[in-house]
Amino acid sequence: MPKLKLTVDKLDEVDEALRPLYVEREGKYELDVDGVPDLRAALKTANREAATLRTKFKDVDLEEVAALREQVEELKTKAGPEALESIKKQMNEAHGKEREKLQKRLDKVRAMMEEALVDGEASRALAELKGSPTLLLPHIRKHVKIAESDEGFAIQVVNSKGEPRVRDDGAPVTIKQLVEEMKGAAEFGRAFDGSGAGGTGSGGASGGGGAAKKRSQMTVEQKAAFVAEHGQDVYLKLPF
Repeated sequence: MPKLKLTVDKLDEVDEALRPLYVEREGKYELDVDGVPDLRAALKTANREAATLRTKFKDVDLEEVAALREQVEELKTKAGPEALESIKKQMNEAHGKEREKLQKRLDKVRAMMEEALVDGEASRALAELKGSPTLLLPHIRKHVKIAESDEGFAIQVVNSKGEPRVRDDGAPVTIKQLVEEMKGAAEFGRAFDGSGAGGTGSGGASGGGGAAKKRSQMTVEQKAAFVAEHGQDVYLKLPF
């Protein structure tokens, strides 16, 4: 009895009496048996998946993978849960130390950047209002802070509680306005060229009636302002 082929390219390949049992599909002739089309579709899908896997893992050495798996299992057996937890703890500690070092570097860079922002803005205001950066910058730094937002960094003038200061119209006080306040104050006026609240007879380093204060009666700021305006020699001639 002749064997029936499942698929042939031409009907001539089978006996003439068996040809009615075949149907043409996609240019070939298949034995007309229930389930053959489904079997063929499944076979094509399996072939595609196999090709995909061969491409994905073409560089994988199966023997090496098997050896690595054996090593991992051996390590688990020898080390045990406690050893694995110890390794995990050591890794976390090392990671934490690296993060701490990085944070310190970031804090240092931020401090340098903030100082540069504040000093730059304050120096421009002092230059415009003819104030002494050497005498006034330390005091300006005490009254400002840097605020960070999604838009970047902004300089804020703050009060003694560290709260942002605002004007009567609700707008924030600027460094220039802070410097203008200092120029009009008796404590800092002498650190500016020209007129100011600390000028002669204004109550800066002088007492009532125009008499100069004694050096022992001056604050540190008044001494600095007096030296800035009159010079070291005049300051040393003041009574102690």
